[in-house]
Amino acid sequence: MLKFIYDLGVRLYGISILIASIWLKKAKLWIQGRTNWKQNLKNNIEKLSNPIWFHAASSGEFEQAKPIIEWIKENYPNQKILVTFFSPSGYELSKKYSLADLITYLPLDTPQNAKDFLTITQPKMAIFIKYEFWLNFLFEIQKRKIPCFLVCGIFREKSPFFKGILKTLFQRALNAYNQIFVQDKLSFELLKNVFDPAKITVAGDTRFDRVIKIQKNWKPVIEVEKYLPPKPILMLGSSWYPDEIWLKKIIPLLPEWHFVIVPHEISAEHNQKLKKIFPEAVFFSELENKEPLKYKILIIDKMGWLSRLYNYADAVWIGGGFGKGIHNTLEAAVYGKPIFFGPNYKKFHEAFGLIEYGAAFPVHANTSTTEIVHFLRENIQHASHSAKKYVIENQGSTEKIVKYLKNYL
Repeated sequence: MLKFIYDLGVRLYGISILIASIWLKKAKLWIQGRTNWKQNLKNNIEKLSNPIWFHAASSGEFEQAKPIIEWIKENYPNQKILVTFFSPSGYELSKKYSLADLITYLPLDTPQNAKDFLTITQPKMAIFIKYEFWLNFLFEIQKRKIPCFLVCGIFREKSPFFKGILKTLFQRALNAYNQIFVQDKLSFELLKNVFDPAKITVAGDTRFDRVIKIQKNWKPVIEVEKYLPPKPILMLGSSWYPDEIWLKKIIPLLPEWHFVIVPHEISAEHNQKLKKIFPEAVFFSELENKEPLKYKILIIDKMGWLSRLYNYADAVWIGGGFGKGIHNTLEAAVYGKPIFFGPNYKKFHEAFGLIEYGAAFPVHANTSTTEIVHFLRENIQHASHSAKKYVIENQGSTEKIVKYLKNYL
């Protein structure tokens, strides 16, 4: 009965995405990416022999997979890598990742899809990232005795493993994992009540290793560098409309500062909104191949540079905190940047760490602009030092994980 409820829910979800695809671009991409998936997979899988399969929800989670993939390719260069995504945004941003031999969408989690996918791909190993729990895939993986791992896992009290009518079904699915690597002790304490503690390792978050490597190999963004405004610079990274409205409020209080905005999504519609909010701003696309101008606000309306651009900032506002959740704070913290973000950071362990270290300032609906300005002016040196210190002290997750995976390679 529980399995029937889960399968019905999955199918209803698929139908809802199909209906939404009539008017939502993201839903349309979700459907299009899975059309004729079996034949497309068969056509492309021939070059892959027993790949290691990584699955991530979206691009943020895929950042956690990259250090492990890089280690595998460095130590086992002939090993093939298969990557799947649930989200169209993750697929679109990562589909050209050079170390993966094949990147595609994960089909809808039905029993038959799980059987067909695993029959076609024949993975040597399955590695899921953070909180992607698709039960039919896990049950089929367990049935076929495929080594399976969860890395950078996060578990909370409200998780379906501990609450709700399907919790026993979700707990059964845990048996598919040979080992679960969690980010924090709270996840371990919760999980050990329903899963063998010997199969749980507190390994931390591989993104610390990822951002440290990016920082060590940093290269100037030559395309943008000559157009950047004078320092000090407050950079708004992966911004959404509510973040941009907050920036509008604080700009008059910081006459000595300049501002760079890097939107999370770039579109003509969003650009029009930005022009209304910041009529004095200059867009990078308008400046490109022209002589630099004097201006206070620059909007970078091109993608692919953000993690490198953070190095030019003196402080960073990370977007997404007034929506579904903040974007990657570690990409800025590794350069020693004081960080601001909105109130929706509860699901992000690193956000709490940065706040505890004094490196980050969470902005809530009732936060005053003077509080933000005070933090920026009075705490910038301490916050800068603390941000870098926090990242350095939390590196090493990849080493803990691959040390275990070696036994299966």
